[in-house]
Amino acid sequence: MAALVENAVRIEVSRRREQSEFVRRGLAAIARSEAAGDWIPAETVIAKLEAKVAVARERQKNHPQ
Repeated sequence: MAALVENAVRIEVSRRREQSEFVRRGLAAIARSEAAGDWIPAETVIAKLEAKVAVARERQKNHPQ
């Protein structure tokens, strides 16, 4: 039983370490993009995706399979 608990704790510690590293790298990438001026605001990306979805829905409505 102790080995099972120890293994579970080790797995959780590893998962949290990996998650923290993922977040750290993501924040660093955001900072680099902002500094370089080559980032795209989320609102712009979402608007473009919504437009693509609208076109696809219209196409599907006009040409059902």
